[in-house]
Amino acid sequence: MAKKVVLETGKTFGEFCLLTNFTSKDCTLQNINLETNLGGLKLSHPFLSAAMTSVTGYEMALALGKEGGLGVLPARLSVKEQVSIIE
Repeated sequence: MAKKVVLETGKTFGEFCLLTNFTSKDCTLQNINLETNLGGLKLSHPFLSAAMTSVTGYEMALALGKEGGLGVLPARLSVKEQVSIIE
């Protein structure tokens, strides 16, 4: 059960655009922070995979974790399979 319902509309990268001559000089890749908080879990990149067996398995969960995202494991995997992926 969710601890809190967030009523704000989410945003995607497609909604943001840095326009030539309208973006300040200090707006560089080094100064952009994508860090987000997901239910107390701090992610350096706000990327989550789909909880589908055809999308998220060991490789996807590991790759996202290394990059600061989160691989959402499918509920249809057994607890044993989920634990082995996490370990």
